[in-house]
Amino acid sequence: MHVLTPTAFALFVCLSLISCGGGDLESALETPQEPKQVRLEGCVVDAHDRPLVQAVQASTPEGRTAASTMSDARGVFRMHVPAREVMRIATLPDVDGGVTIMTGHDTTFLGGCLRG
Repeated sequence: MHVLTPTAFALFVCLSLISCGGGDLESALETPQEPKQVRLEGCVVDAHDRPLVQAVQASTPEGRTAASTMSDARGVFRMHVPAREVMRIATLPDVDGGVTIMTGHDTTFLGGCLRG
């Protein structure tokens, strides 16, 4: 009867993994890193729903500015904000009260446009 010792078994497993090309051991043991920031995309329109170039700011519930940017000629803005955080997104000056969202771990899109 043939019995594999623990050392022989471990060697057999390592050789099997190496021969199948399943990647390196370090990447297999790494845990996925959660992003610190995510991309936020939205738009700004005027009172007649036309695209508007306007400053946009993301802030924490405490009022600390987390990011700011300008919307482009199409009214579209993009910025990076903290992941998994409550953020208030508003135009500058804030004419519509903005919107409060909870960011996740992927790109976030505002469901509607801000009014500038």
